[in-house]
Amino acid sequence: MTDLIAADVAGHRSQLEANREHAAELCARLTAQQIGWRPGPDRWSVTECLQHLAVSAREYSANILAAARAGRERGLLAPTPPPYSWLMRRVIREMGPPVRSRQRSPRKFLPPGERLEPEAVRALVEERARIWHRCLDESEGLDLGRVKVRSPAVPLLRFRLGALFAIITAHERRHLWQAEEVCGSPGFPGERP
Repeated sequence: MTDLIAADVAGHRSQLEANREHAAELCARLTAQQIGWRPGPDRWSVTECLQHLAVSAREYSANILAAARAGRERGLLAPTPPPYSWLMRRVIREMGPPVRSRQRSPRKFLPPGERLEPEAVRALVEERARIWHRCLDESEGLDLGRVKVRSPAVPLLRFRLGALFAIITAHERRHLWQAEEVCGSPGFPGERP
């Protein structure tokens, strides 16, 4: 099994692209009824999982872009990224699938919950990919261990840029796994994909 904790911009880009492809494939095989179906009142639909990822991208991207600009202005450049600490590697692994414990998302990261047609959900997937690729482009050549990004959820919390990208890719895999679980839930409408 490959290590899913990338340490450089190219590795993060590759993982985010794999996540985009997975999300697009998932949307392509589901009907409007299936993509909007919820397995329970307190559980998200496939649409809501993907909306959450789009909201997260919008919320984090402004802080990432600002941190990248500040890092470049301060000359925080590095040819190779530093290794992650054991604690950060554990946080990144815990964020990914399979989900071991459910966590509540901060209010600002909740999906709007509107019903969308599969085409609109696919557009969200592509928007999210464009946001992350722009963030990665702006981060190219920076010292991913010294540039710090403020959390939009908890402003006192700051992440090293490289670790944040690793958390983002793990977070996406977590919610794509969750979306696949929805498709396998009892009562899922129509034929299972």
